[in-house]
Amino acid sequence: MGSRLARLAREYGTFMHQGMTYGGQPYEVHLEAVERILLDAGYSHDLWRAAAWLHDVIEDCGISRERLADEFDSDVLADIVWRVSCDPTLPSRAAKMESIYAKTDARSAILKVADRIANLEASERGSRHADRYMREAAEFHRRVAVLVVNRRLRDRLEAAYDRLENFQGAE
Repeated sequence: MGSRLARLAREYGTFMHQGMTYGGQPYEVHLEAVERILLDAGYSHDLWRAAAWLHDVIEDCGISRERLADEFDSDVLADIVWRVSCDPTLPSRAAKMESIYAKTDARSAILKVADRIANLEASERGSRHADRYMREAAEFHRRVAVLVVNRRLRDRLEAAYDRLENFQGAE
């Protein structure tokens, strides 16, 4: 799988999400999808591979930014993961998304867009998840996607939205 960092992140992310599911499958299916999206867009550096496997550990598993930095000896990795993580104690989806938008920077936007692509591609057409992502699309673009300069990543995001929008428009 690459370097020691990427292997350790995969093991850690899988372990921390043990017992959690994503669309009825083990959670690592989602983490692996995010890694694949990043690789397909040219982000093959081990930092990105590790970030894909760790991107949900702060909000899903209660791991602090500081602990993540210590565990992986990387403030950069921990910062990227923290910037794509919401505060799960916030009362609404809107508040949680705002907590992410407020700290998104150009580097973390890459990971957040890959995560959103994975979520869109895994969403069933017409599902509550798909509807939620479509409602958030304009704000997500304005606050996150606009920061990403990678054309392959942006095109894939647009295609994932189009797939859902075209279906909903055809109803």
